[in-house]
Amino acid sequence: MNGLALRCCAVLLLLCCALFRVAPAHAGPTTCSATVTTLAFGSVVPASSLTYSTATLTYTCTTTLNNPDHVAACFRIPAGPFDSANANPRNMQNLLLLLLKYQIYQDSAYTIPWGSNTGTLGTQYYVPVLVPANGTTTGTLTIYGQVLAGQTTDRKSVV
Repeated sequence: MNGLALRCCAVLLLLCCALFRVAPAHAGPTTCSATVTTLAFGSVVPASSLTYSTATLTYTCTTTLNNPDHVAACFRIPAGPFDSANANPRNMQNLLLLLLKYQIYQDSAYTIPWGSNTGTLGTQYYVPVLVPANGTTTGTLTIYGQVLAGQTTDRKSVV
């Protein structure tokens, strides 16, 4: 391709970008952080009934860009130290090494497990966030927890 053809292609590309308002991609100085309150179930009678609890995840995203920034915030809750490979259900352990099965959900109907997109752990919670130019955005998500009914505590196998 000669120099004239290259210049024509470059001008055509610039015109197309201007017509369709395509902005160059940028990796902006936008940061996000999150905190979570305790998911406390209180007293539990695992053999007889389900036990429910909630916690709150609060996130904050800040940018120093001169334009608003769109952020895809993905909140993941991976398997814990007492969970099997798929963490469905999850397990918590007390000081006597007794396990109790529970699950964490994204919805109040307790149908969408909150996980990290690995195995059958459940899906991450995706939140589209618009951060204003040179600003900060905060938001909250509710975490729904459920201790499963019909279980007896079980000692964790130690190998």
